Amino acid sequence: MPFFLKFWGSNLYGEWLVLTGLPTMLALLDAGVTQASTNRGTIEAASGNKYKVKAILQTSLAFSTIVGALIVALVGFSVFIINWSEVLNLEEITRSQASKVIVCMAVYLAIQLQGGVTDACFKFIDKAPLGVFLLANRRVFDLIVVAVVLSLGGNPIFLAVSLASGQILLLVILRLLASRLAGEKVFRFTLASKKEFRAIFKPAIGYLGFPLAQATTLQGGIQVLNLVAGANTVVAFTMCRTLTRMVIQLAVITNNALKPELSRLAGEGKFEELEDLSSKVSIWTNVVSMICYLFLVTFGPTILSIWSKGVVDISSGFVALIGLHAILNVMWFVKSAAKTAQNKHNKIALIYCMSSILFLLIWISTKSIMLPVVGAALLLAFPEVIMNLHRIMGKVRGDNL
Repeated sequence: MPFFLKFWGSNLYGEWLVLTGLPTMLALLDAGVTQASTNRGTIEAASGNKYKVKAILQTSLAFSTIVGALIVALVGFSVFIINWSEVLNLEEITRSQASKVIVCMAVYLAIQLQGGVTDACFKFIDKAPLGVFLLANRRVFDLIVVAVVLSLGGNPIFLAVSLASGQILLLVILRLLASRLAGEKVFRFTLASKKEFRAIFKPAIGYLGFPLAQATTLQGGIQVLNLVAGANTVVAFTMCRTLTRMVIQLAVITNNALKPELSRLAGEGKFEELEDLSSKVSIWTNVVSMICYLFLVTFGPTILSIWSKGVVDISSGFVALIGLHAILNVMWFVKSAAKTAQNKHNKIALIYCMSSILFLLIWISTKSIMLPVVGAALLLAFPEVIMNLHRIMGKVRGDNL
């Protein structure tokens, strides 16, 4: 982000955030199939059913490939009939530039969806930690690309092309590594089947609630904030949100590392051990996350000021408000791994999704009487509050979530 502010300024950077957020919403077309396949495949791997595992992986690969192609086609078609620069109130990015950027980022997204299949392969061959580490560092690679391109004076089009090209290169490298570790060529379509797709369809649709909720609060919130407050406010809010979401990243990493083990225990029928492990990990993650949250509330304004070279000036109170969603998320998300690892997440995903959409509609209808940043922060926090209330009510009923 400091590179964006230094070389592009806050207005162009804000427009970049708004524009590139559009293709991200189309990731919902994955419909949760990759995640549901990963959970199902890990359970089957624990049972020793190698043929089933390959069928699951290849069905997920086929579906992700079709979805990726559909995303690129839809976005490519949209640029001929929609002036995205005008629709999004962009001042510095022209229609021609916006069209090229949004198509390149659609390609970028299509490759990102393929990364989910690669991650599944690492989990199926019992190399989950390595897979999590390598795939998590795709973001680090993106940051390097951004730094190099902006330092060379690159414009939005050059940056979008570079990001998409970099992810294609990484995908090829990771696929070759995964195939070598598996001892065979696993990324094929020969075992993909409608039968396997039907088996994962229900949990996949359930899992869709999680990315839909995230798209609503993150990308939907940015779009509304841009309309009511402008690109400069989007930049300040996004930088603060990114900083505080370091707390959520702890939960995401823990959740991703925990789910393969929980799926394995489920496959072996060790359900009491599964619940005990998820509870213990959740408690410790909550403690560490709270410490991180308090640290960011205290020193966040200083960090943001240094990070943005004085462009972003925000108080500890706003950091606490914007970051509230992060600590609330950790309180239920890690424990939810016990459900998602077994593909029993439909109910919690639906609640999370509906609460996100509900508050987005409330914010849109009350935006004239609510401070823009407060509305955006509450949009992030409201679904997390609902999920924690659901968890508390579940404990009262005797359900763990």
